[in-house]
Amino acid sequence: MLYGAPDGDGVYSKIINVYIIVNKRPDVLIVGGGVSGLAAAVSAAGIGCQVLLIEKELQLGGMFCKGLGFPICGLFGMEDGPPKNTLNSGLAAEFYHHICEKQNNPLMRLGRVWICKYSPNEAVQFFESKIDKAGHIYSLKNSVLHSIEIENERIKVVQLLLRGALVSIRPKVVIECSGNGALLACCPDFSLLPDNKAKSLACVLIKLDQIETDDTMLPVRVPYILRKASQEGIVPLSLGFTTYMPLEKPGQGVLKLSVLPDISLAEQNAFFEKIVNTVLDLLQQEIPSLARARIIEKSSGLLQRVGLRGHGQYILNKDDVLNARKFDGNGIKCAWPIEYWDPEKGPQYHYLDKGEFFEIPLTCLMSKSIKNLFFSGRCISATEQAISAARVMGTCISLGEAAGILAANKDYE
Repeated sequence: MLYGAPDGDGVYSKIINVYIIVNKRPDVLIVGGGVSGLAAAVSAAGIGCQVLLIEKELQLGGMFCKGLGFPICGLFGMEDGPPKNTLNSGLAAEFYHHICEKQNNPLMRLGRVWICKYSPNEAVQFFESKIDKAGHIYSLKNSVLHSIEIENERIKVVQLLLRGALVSIRPKVVIECSGNGALLACCPDFSLLPDNKAKSLACVLIKLDQIETDDTMLPVRVPYILRKASQEGIVPLSLGFTTYMPLEKPGQGVLKLSVLPDISLAEQNAFFEKIVNTVLDLLQQEIPSLARARIIEKSSGLLQRVGLRGHGQYILNKDDVLNARKFDGNGIKCAWPIEYWDPEKGPQYHYLDKGEFFEIPLTCLMSKSIKNLFFSGRCISATEQAISAARVMGTCISLGEAAGILAANKDYE
């Protein structure tokens, strides 16, 4: 049976090595070239698989690049002092050591948790070196997934739109790493979790420059002013949950503006054109250290915190997270709190105890109904509350690595 995605998006790039990629049936097809997709590609290719990685954007990297340098969350456990090691070994640990070689002190305390400062170039450089070393990885950027064909409970054909033409690929195994669930959107309803409509606030990131560096209270002042403005009706209610984070480079910082998750494309454009400038004007009037601040970069669209999730062999839930549940000891460790961005109440945090972590079992990465489909990143089998803890980039590196290993060891036929 053929399942298709809605027509739409994109301008399609020149196909490079398409004959090699398509006619040599790839062992593993990875949808999405973000954090988890890159990790999945490296781990699968490292075991000897031929990997095809497809990405709708013009560049690989996902939130490494879209995050505008916002620090990486989820690499570490719940510790009082600076952590010496990452919570998960493997690629996550290697990535952190790579960052440490580039920076003297990449660690940063944020409330009760530790996060890692980095630059997008450092992150991409790490995975590019891994890809070069692994070999057997081909990528198609600016490509849009069009439809899939399922036969005998397996994905048999995946069709892409490239330069306006349909290209059919016959992968042995597929890993959904797109974050927004591009491949899952083509799947039948029975392969998705029943409750897949995102309720959590989405966000837009705005990178500022020319900020006076002696104002250490900006992470407090910015939310206070916008919260007050939202209560007075000057800006939408969701903007009252805005946060501010200073960046490594002096005089730069990132505004994280919260937006309703079901905002339309037309409303997104209006948001960029009007609301962003309104917010900056307001902050410049109220905070002297932002008087000369200017916007130097924006996220390339609305960044959803929650997307389509596959129905896996196990569904991670809120109680698993809060009770720091362990499964078979082979799952992915995570100590990030439940970070649920309620549209009316704003961010709601539920922390684990010091030294605790929960496990994401590998069965959350394995489709319950489609035999050759795996999930990673924001697409894993988890409730919306649970995914709000598991979706952070540090954890997604390890999720992608695990998905790549599972796919590489799958009995293809």
